[in-house]
Amino acid sequence: MRLTHKILILALLPLTFGGALILFAGFYFNVRALLDEAELRTHLQVQVHAQEMQSFFESHIRTMDVLAASKVFRQGNLSEILPQLKQWEGRLPDVESLYYNELDGTVHSADGNTFSVADRYYFPAIQRGETVISKPIVSRATGVPVVLILVPVFDEQGKRIAALGGTIRISKLIEKVKDIRVGSTGFAILIDDEDNLISGSLEDAKGQKMKNAILHSVNGYMEGNGNVSLGGEACHVHWGRISPGKWRLALVSKEAEELSKVKRSTQVTVLMLAGTGLLAIFLALVLCKFLLTPIRRLMEVQRRMASGDLSARADESSADEFGDLSRSFNKMLDSIAEANNRLNDSEVMLRGVFNVAPAVIGILGPDRVIREINEGTFPLLGYTREELIGKNIAILYAVNDEYESRVAFLYSDLDKNGKASAEGRLRRKDASFVDVLLGLSMLRPDDPGAGTVVVIVDITARKLAEKALREREEEFRTVFEFAPWSMVVTDAEHRYVDVNSKFCEFSGLPREQIVGRRFDELPELFRMEESEKQDALMRKTREQGYLEEEEMTLVRPSDGKRVFVIISSRSINIAGRHNNISMIMDISERKKLEEQLRQSQKMEAIGYLAGGVAHDFNNMLQAILGYSGLALDKLRQDSPAFMPLTEVQKAGERAAALTRQLLAFSRQQLLDMAPLDLNSVLEELVKMIKRLIHENIELCIELGKIRVVNADRSQLEQVIVNLCVNARDAMPDGGQLLIETENVSFDAKYCASNEWAKEGDYVCLSVTDSGRGIEPKVLEHIFDPFFTTKGLGEGTGLGLSTVYGIIRQHEGMIRVYSEVDKGTRFNIYLPVSNEPCGETMRNTEATESPALGGHQTILFAEDEEQIRELNQIVLEDAGYRVLTAADGEEALRLYHEHKGKVDLLFLDVVMPKKGGRVVLDEIRALNPEVKCLFTSGYSVNAIHTNFILHSGISLLQKPYTGSELLRAIQRALAGSNEK
Repeated sequence: MRLTHKILILALLPLTFGGALILFAGFYFNVRALLDEAELRTHLQVQVHAQEMQSFFESHIRTMDVLAASKVFRQGNLSEILPQLKQWEGRLPDVESLYYNELDGTVHSADGNTFSVADRYYFPAIQRGETVISKPIVSRATGVPVVLILVPVFDEQGKRIAALGGTIRISKLIEKVKDIRVGSTGFAILIDDEDNLISGSLEDAKGQKMKNAILHSVNGYMEGNGNVSLGGEACHVHWGRISPGKWRLALVSKEAEELSKVKRSTQVTVLMLAGTGLLAIFLALVLCKFLLTPIRRLMEVQRRMASGDLSARADESSADEFGDLSRSFNKMLDSIAEANNRLNDSEVMLRGVFNVAPAVIGILGPDRVIREINEGTFPLLGYTREELIGKNIAILYAVNDEYESRVAFLYSDLDKNGKASAEGRLRRKDASFVDVLLGLSMLRPDDPGAGTVVVIVDITARKLAEKALREREEEFRTVFEFAPWSMVVTDAEHRYVDVNSKFCEFSGLPREQIVGRRFDELPELFRMEESEKQDALMRKTREQGYLEEEEMTLVRPSDGKRVFVIISSRSINIAGRHNNISMIMDISERKKLEEQLRQSQKMEAIGYLAGGVAHDFNNMLQAILGYSGLALDKLRQDSPAFMPLTEVQKAGERAAALTRQLLAFSRQQLLDMAPLDLNSVLEELVKMIKRLIHENIELCIELGKIRVVNADRSQLEQVIVNLCVNARDAMPDGGQLLIETENVSFDAKYCASNEWAKEGDYVCLSVTDSGRGIEPKVLEHIFDPFFTTKGLGEGTGLGLSTVYGIIRQHEGMIRVYSEVDKGTRFNIYLPVSNEPCGETMRNTEATESPALGGHQTILFAEDEEQIRELNQIVLEDAGYRVLTAADGEEALRLYHEHKGKVDLLFLDVVMPKKGGRVVLDEIRALNPEVKCLFTSGYSVNAIHTNFILHSGISLLQKPYTGSELLRAIQRALAGSNEK
C-alpha cells in the first residue's frame, strides 16, 4: 500500500474511529516525515560540504605536487627556486604564501626571508617525505593563523631533498564554513584531526564545552549522525569525513525547528477536520503531493548520480525546505562535478606529460610486470608500447642474474625509503645496450600492492659528455703540469687557484704554500720593482681581458735575484667565476745567450776583418821582405842603400809579427798540432819569463801531475808570455806572479750551472797576479781587439784578444777572475789528448843549418804573381829547377807533364780553381811518396776552418825571408817535419 493510500485512510478515520485518533495519526506521520526529510537533507548536505572541503584540500595538494615535480624544484638551486616561488605566489587560488622547506628545517619564503621550523610538530613528517595538512598554526612569516599544506620535493635521481609548503588562512576556511546554512537556526563546525575547533558557531565562551558534547554524541566516530542536547535543546548532529587526514565537518540542526512545522501543520489539520472531512481528505492529498513528490524527485536524482550521471539536478523551484534541500543537493552535485572536471583535467594533463615526457615512464605491478608504459620506449629501447605491456621488466636485462641483483637492490631501497634510483645498462630490442638512470617510486605509499612507478632516463649523452670532460680535464692537466713555461690560474682577487710544477720551480716554493693565497701574501715571489707599474699591468689585463707577450724584468725581494720573463695572460670563466690564466716564460738564460751571441758575432766579425787584412797584408809583406832581402844580398854593407833597405826589412818583420797576432785573434792561422806536455813548455819558458818581469815580482811555479794536451807549442808559448807580460804591467810596484797547472773535469751538472763550460777532461793553466785588478766595466771588454787601458804607444790592444783567439782555436776555454786592488787570475782549459807525448823541444834559429841550394826540381804553385816571380828568382839562384803555376789546375797539369821529375811540391794553401791540399791529394793518389811544402798567409778556405798539419806535411808561414825559404825547402826535401 502506497503512502498516498495510507494518508487517505487516515483522513477517513475520524469518521470511523473518531477525530482524536485521526489527529494523533496525522500528527505522528507528519512528525516522522518531517524528521526523516530533515535528516536526509542534513545528511546529504553534510556529505556535499564535506566533499567540497575534501576537494578543496586535494586540489591544492595536486597543484603543489605538480609544482614540486617541476625541473626548477628538482634541481634544488635556491637562486632559481626563489624567483619561481615569487612567480607562483598569488597565482594559486586560496594559497596565500609558498615556502621552500629544506630537510634541516630551514624555510625560504618567496620574498627571500629565512626561518626554521625544526621545532614544529610536523617537521618529522617533512623528513619522512609525507604529505601534510597541518593543524591551525600561526605563520612565522605573516603572523596570522593558517593551515599549512606540505608536499615532498625529489631531485632528478628520485632522492628526497626538500618540501614545498603553501599556507591557507584560517579565515578562508571560516568563510567557507560560515557560508553553510543548516535551516534557519542550525550551524556548521569544522574540527581538525586533533579535535581542534577550526570554524563554526561555537567560538564563544561556551564553545569548547558544546564542542565536547557534540564530539561525545558520535562516540568519536569519523562520520555518521547522533543526537545531542545543547543548552537544554535537542539537536541532531551529522558528521562528514574530510580526507586526507582526519578532519570532520559537522552540521547541527535543532529538533525544535523541525517540530514547529509539525505543530503548525497539526493545528491546521485539526481546524480543517473540525470543519469538514472532505477538507481533511483534500489536505491529506495536498500534503502527499508536497511531501512525497519532491522526495521522489530527489531520490531519482540521487539514483542517477549513483549511476554516474553527474548532470542530473533536483528541482529548485520550491521555496520550502525541499527547495533548500534541492539547492544544497544541486550545490553538492556542482562541487562533485567541478572536482571531477578538475580531476579529469589533471588526468589529461598528467596523461599528456606521461606521453610526451623525454623519458620512459611506466607502472609495474607487484609481480614486476609492466601494466602501463608511455610511448618513449621505442626511441630509447626499440620496443613499442604494446610489446612491453604485460611483460616482466626482466626483458630489459641481458641475463637473469643481472636482473635479479640490480632489481632486487632497487626494490630493497624502495621498501626502505619509498623511492629508489640507480644507474645501469638496459638491453634494447636489437641486443645493443644503453646507459640509463632508473628510478622507482611507490604508486601509493600506503598500499604497496598498488604497484610501482618506474622512470627510465637515457643518460648516454651525459656519460659521453662526462667521459669527454674527464679526457679534456686530463689533457688540460697534462698540458698545464708539463708545460715548459710557468703557468698559474688566479681568481678575481689575485688568489692563486692552481700553479704548475714549472712555476713552483721558478718561484722556489711548493704548490701547497702558493695555492689559496694572494699574490701580496707571498713576498717570496718575483715581482716588478715599482709597484705602480705592476698595478698598471694588472689593471691593463683586467680592462682588455688579455696580456700579450709582455717582456719585463722581475726581482725577488728576499735575495735581490733578477730574472727576465715574458708574460701572457687571458681572462677565462671557470664554473661561472672569473679567473685569469697566465704563462710566464723565463728568458734569463736566453738573454745571456743572446748577449754571448752578440759578443761572439762581434768577435767573429772583427776576426774576419782582421783575418782578411792579415792575409792581404802578408802577401804584400812577402814581396817587401823578399825583394828587400834580395837587394840586401847583392849590396855591400857600406852601400848607401844598405841601411835604408835594412830598416825597410825590420819594419816588414814588425808588420809580419802584427799580422801573426791578427791571425791568432781571428783563429785563422794554421796550427802545428802535436801531443804536448804543458809542464815541459813552462819549464823551458821560466828563464825567459824571469827576464820579462821586474825584479820586485816574485815568480812562483806550481806544476801538478797533468795529462797530455794536443796543441801548437809556439802558440801556447805566445799565450803564456802575453799573460805574464800583462801580469807584470799590473804590478808596477811589485807583487807575486803564480803559474799553476792541474787536471780538471767538468760534468753535466757543473756545465748546467756554468754556461761557459763544456763537459769533458781538461788541463788547467792558471796565471795569477797580486796586482791592481780589473774594474768590472773594463772586464767586459778585455778580449776585444785593440782595446787597451795602457797609455799611447804602450800597447796595441791585441795581447789578450790574441790569447783568446789561440785558446778558442785549440777548442779550449778561458776564464778571468779579478778584484780591484787584490789581483787577477786567468784560467785556461785545454782538452786532454790520449795520444802519447812526443819530442817537444823547440829548434831555434841558432841551431838551424845555413841555407843552402840544390839541383832538384820544384813545382811551385802561387796565385800572387809578385811572390811567384820572387820565389822563382830565390830558388833558381840557389840552383833549383823551378816549375811555376798560377793555380791548382795548372799545377796538376805541370805535374802530369813532368811526371817522375818533380822532387818537391811547393804549394800555396789557397789558390783559384783548386787549393793546395786538393792538389796534394790528387798527386799523392798517383805518387804517395811525393814530398810537399805548404805556404799560406792564412787558410780560412783550406781543408777545413782550422787547418791542422798532418804527418809528412810542412808549412812555411808568410811572410818569410829568402833564407827561411831555402831552409824550409831543404827540410822538406830531406823529409823532415820541422819548419
